[in-house]
Amino acid sequence: MYSPMDVLVHLSRIHRLRVKNRWVTSEIPKKSRLIAEKLGLHIT
Repeated sequence: MYSPMDVLVHLSRIHRLRVKNRWVTSEIPKKSRLIAEKLGLHIT
């Protein structure tokens, strides 16, 4: 079980980068990905 602060900290580790006028998602840490999946968040 995670506190709301834990969730925010983990999700803040997901970054979007602009490469040649295109936005891409950098690597997503495993814990962040698992939390997002459990919350039903679709991260692209």
